[in-house]
Amino acid sequence: MHSYSTLHEFKQFMGLADDNTSEDARLIAALETASKTIDRLTGRSFMPRRATINHEVAVHDAREVFLRDDLISLEAVSDATGDITLNDVVVLSSNVLRLINGRSFIHEHLSEQAVSVTALWGYCPDYANAWADSGDIVQDGVLSANATTITVIDADGTDATPRFQVGMLLRLENEFVQIIAVDALANTLTVKRGVRGTTALSYTNGTSIEVFQIGADVKQATLQWAQFFYQYPDTTEKTMPFTLLTALDGLRRLRVA
Repeated sequence: MHSYSTLHEFKQFMGLADDNTSEDARLIAALETASKTIDRLTGRSFMPRRATINHEVAVHDAREVFLRDDLISLEAVSDATGDITLNDVVVLSSNVLRLINGRSFIHEHLSEQAVSVTALWGYCPDYANAWADSGDIVQDGVLSANATTITVIDADGTDATPRFQVGMLLRLENEFVQIIAVDALANTLTVKRGVRGTTALSYTNGTSIEVFQIGADVKQATLQWAQFFYQYPDTTEKTMPFTLLTALDGLRRLRVA
């Protein structure tokens, strides 16, 4: 499930009770469609992902590449000569890499796929504070790499808002995990492991669980778009409201050379 809002949040937005599960499939589908639409229209992703992306060398300067996604943290860079030490790379902005120390990017033929960049990508302006402690931990004796159920202390938590919710992106050390179901009575989370380019690993009892915090503007836009997609089959008005597009004005990615 790729969603910038949780099922609980969407139900609250729509005035639906949490214990009414008859429409969950449609609600989740609307959230996923809304989130993918926002990605497409803004040209960026608002959750972190690990990936290797090939880039072209800048026409005006063989020392530079314009990045195809928003950079959170750089892990590796290579060109036709092989791996490039990161000491020879500077990030001019989240959109541009430049080689220093007299180096330029080398390509054998066409420059379009010449530079390979492995990184953590995504539009997260304050990534250092983007992960919040859930207040809970892995309770399984050993959580194996292929396990799809995580036992926790208290799935609901002590606040009015449920601690764990369908659609949340979690972090176990360096692995990203997506919640697809919550059993509050059994205190278990059904999850998809190793999502967004990460690798599923094994964890011991007591491993901390962090929750990714989606920006309030992105979350609100997601709820509005999801409402439109959820209601679309049942309404005679098929025109997309202009307010849905204007809600994305400040979120779009611009490439400036």
